[in-house]
Amino acid sequence: MVRLVNLPIQDGIVELRRIAIEDAVEFIALEADPEAKKFMGGPRCKTLGDVRSYVSENHAPDDLDLLVVTDRSSKQFLGRAGLLPNGPDEVELHCVLKKTAQGNGYGRATFLILIRVAEMLGKSPVAIIHPENVMSLKLFKALGFVQSGLHRTDGWQDGHLVFRTKEFR
Repeated sequence: MVRLVNLPIQDGIVELRRIAIEDAVEFIALEADPEAKKFMGGPRCKTLGDVRSYVSENHAPDDLDLLVVTDRSSKQFLGRAGLLPNGPDEVELHCVLKKTAQGNGYGRATFLILIRVAEMLGKSPVAIIHPENVMSLKLFKALGFVQSGLHRTDGWQDGHLVFRTKEFR
């Protein structure tokens, strides 16, 4: 797990903070939304008990693998994001936003924070993107990432495109 103690992190229009049980209703709705999760894996929390277990058993207070994304001014729940270990020197960036939050700059702002945190931790940021996820492909190219290969795994991400920043290829 990737850890950093200084949360929440704010920048621009978003705030990233630890997930709390109070986020359960919004989190369950996000994880159950087939459109929001069309190109993403991750937790399959369907009940309050699932969320409670996921939050308490799987995440230390300073883990960065599951963070809540909120609007910085209104504190409205927008989605989830985080950094996942990807070998000893890399972290995978991930973000799932509610459909109503997509296309409003929240994803870009979230990924800019995650990239900065990865670099502060001395890790190379990597994005593993479904080949049909046009919005993410466009965003990561605009952020200066370039395709560096195909992800090979036994899991659902097999065949997804791997993107790295030019300096970390």
